[in-house]
Amino acid sequence: MTDLTKVDTAVLKAEKGRTPAFDSKGDKAERRPASSAPKPAPTFPVSTRSVNKNEAGGFDNVNADTELVVQCSDGKYGAIDRSVAAKAPFLGATATGSVDFPFSFDVLASLVFWCEKYGAQGVSESKPNFTNPVLHTDTGFNSILASDWEKYYYNSILNRHDSSDVFLGSINAAEKFGLAGLLDFLIVAFSCTIRGASDSDILSALHQSTPITDDEIANIKTVYPWYPAAVQAK
Repeated sequence: MTDLTKVDTAVLKAEKGRTPAFDSKGDKAERRPASSAPKPAPTFPVSTRSVNKNEAGGFDNVNADTELVVQCSDGKYGAIDRSVAAKAPFLGATATGSVDFPFSFDVLASLVFWCEKYGAQGVSESKPNFTNPVLHTDTGFNSILASDWEKYYYNSILNRHDSSDVFLGSINAAEKFGLAGLLDFLIVAFSCTIRGASDSDILSALHQSTPITDDEIANIKTVYPWYPAAVQAK
C-alpha cells in the first residue's frame, strides 16, 4: 500500500484536478476542454420594424419608394422593404400609402419572417421529420427541427411567453392567406407545445385571457372526443 506521506504533494494536486479516464460506473469518461462553454444560440434579423405616424399623417424614417407601410389590426404600423414584401403577396408590395393587415403587428412580423425565408408556398426544412401523428412535446419538437433558423422562429418568435397572440394569430393568418407550408409547420409546432400541458397552460399558450370554466372544458372533451388523446403526453 502506498504511503501517502511520502508522495509529492504536487503530484497529488495534479491527480486531483485530472479528468478521470473512467466514471463511477466504469464507463469511459467524456473529456471536455476546461475552457469549453455552450455557444449562444444564433439569432436572425426580423425584417418588419415598428414605425409611428407623425402629426402630418406621414411616417418618420420611412422611404416610401423602397418600403411598404402596413397598418395592423392592433393599431400598430410596420415598415417592410418592398423586395421582402414581394415574397408575401397578401401584402400587395406595389401599393402606395399604407395597406391594411387584419392581424396584429406581431403576426405580421411572424408571417413576413417566414415568407422572406421560404416564400408564400415554401415548406419547412423539417417536414420530413413530421411523422403522422406527431407525438413530441415542446422539448421534443426542438429536437426534430432541421435548422437553427427554424429553432429561432419557434422559440423566439412563436413562443414569446408574453401577451402577444402571435402563435394562434399566425395559424389563423396562414390559413386565411393560403400559406400551406407555414400552416403545416404551425399546426405541428402548436400540437407539440400543448401536448401533456395542463388546461391552464394550454390557455396560456393560446394567450387566452378570458376565464374558461371547468364545465366549458368538459364540454370541449364531449364535443371533441379526440381532444384528451391529442394532448396526452406519450
